[in-house]
Amino acid sequence: MLSLLLWASGLLFSCSSEPTVKQQPPNYYGVVVDATNGKPLANVTVESLNTKTTFSSSESGHFKVAASPVHLRLRCLGYAVLEISRQGTLLERPDTIRLLPKEVILENVTVKPAQPIRLTPVPLEARQKSFIGFDKARGLTPGTSLAVLHRPPDTTATYYVTRLIVAVPRNHEVEAGRLRILLVNVISEPTPYPGANDLLPIAAIFTAKQVNSAVNHEVEVDVSSYHLRLPKEGLCVVAECLPTEPNEVPVARNKVKQGNKVRIEIITATDPKNPATYRQTPIENFIWVNVAESNGKAITWRRGQYKEGGAWIQNWGTEVKTSPGANRTTNALIDMEVEKE
Repeated sequence: MLSLLLWASGLLFSCSSEPTVKQQPPNYYGVVVDATNGKPLANVTVESLNTKTTFSSSESGHFKVAASPVHLRLRCLGYAVLEISRQGTLLERPDTIRLLPKEVILENVTVKPAQPIRLTPVPLEARQKSFIGFDKARGLTPGTSLAVLHRPPDTTATYYVTRLIVAVPRNHEVEAGRLRILLVNVISEPTPYPGANDLLPIAAIFTAKQVNSAVNHEVEVDVSSYHLRLPKEGLCVVAECLPTEPNEVPVARNKVKQGNKVRIEIITATDPKNPATYRQTPIENFIWVNVAESNGKAITWRRGQYKEGGAWIQNWGTEVKTSPGANRTTNALIDMEVEKE
């Protein structure tokens, strides 16, 4: 089991994997933003703990450290202190660091002795009655996302988020793409839908190999040390598919005829204007997320790259009547674990 520890106030990404050795860039380039709205933060105090130097971010939130890897501590008035360890980056692809305003975290948290509460659109006992495999899943391709809304079990109590969990099929081998797990706010009007800004200070990104080796076929992000408060309006856990390589972008969805069958391929490229850089990948090779039916509410949203123009739609959670007076919903198995203060 490989545990990738990001020193973002204890942020822990757990996944079984084999380490790969890559030559790292000699410098580290970063940009600091507000985690709730994505706006750059100027004059953030950046302390390099390995070079024993201190400097500030620019008006656009950017800074550079002439060292790699780096161990940094970031401070900004009104924001929680963040400590991270990161590898080198390139100037054209700076690392985005998200600082959380103090009002969205819980300070001096006291957790009462109790079992963690798992918030899920489908009860665990219901999903355990049947094998959750590739036939009970929905595909994600680069540029597409699934989001599930989770609200506090009791609006009179205070909860903080400890884990984010995405269930993947047991009998599907991911060969392409990367999985990013985000925690975003909820836009409440006129109807609730996922916001745009990731509240996690460091992006939680998993390779295909890491997804395949996830324990119990659940990809998890442990955020218990960050003391993120679950507001009454809730938060959305998002599963997003990224291209296989960081410098690729999604280009098109292509249908290829093979006899009487039609195969769908996803085209990604490092340069969308240059066909020589195109990569064609069968749609089934990408990330898939388990779904299941239950009697609960529809709380799943989908955002597509090609059909919906990037807008969130609540299609996979649409209620379906199975018998007179009975409604069942299909939701993605994207869960959140919380603990009570």
